[in-house]
Amino acid sequence: MERWHRKGNQDSLGHNGCVYHLAFRPDGKILASASADRTVKLWDVTSGERRDTLAQSLKELFAVVFSPDGNYLYAGGADNRIRVWEVSETATETTNPILHSKFAHEGAILNLIFSSDGKTLISAADDRTVKLWDPLQMKEQGVLEKQPDWPPALACGGGSRIFVGRLDGSIGIYNAATGKRIASL
Repeated sequence: MERWHRKGNQDSLGHNGCVYHLAFRPDGKILASASADRTVKLWDVTSGERRDTLAQSLKELFAVVFSPDGNYLYAGGADNRIRVWEVSETATETTNPILHSKFAHEGAILNLIFSSDGKTLISAADDRTVKLWDPLQMKEQGVLEKQPDWPPALACGGGSRIFVGRLDGSIGIYNAATGKRIASL
């Protein structure tokens, strides 16, 4: 745990910019962090040791999420792309190949989540779009109606429902299967 508490150390392997998002692998052993320094870092939760730095992005990364089985890591940010890595059991350097780098939105990707059943990746961007993806093939499956404001908050629940929180304070509720709006709050 000593590594987790180090501060001000020039040799630190931490990020060189703001950390925007964190995600645990479902087994709880690996933490992923997305940063303004254009990297995703993989951390051993027990020791605090950095396992790998994934540095393919050209701009800030705002969102990161593991697949429900923990085998894949998805990240998105200011370069409008969703990147997908296959993450090994140990998550150590050179064992986490990039599989996809998909241009996904016309604006910065603000959030990424999985549907309740784990079969759909959902992305939200500052172009006011929310898209549904086949997470294995990274093929677009659908787009929700254009949002009235940026949609930085996403949640799934209540069966097949997608909840979209917007900067204007409103929340839209959508059917995940059809993409149709159910209600607005």
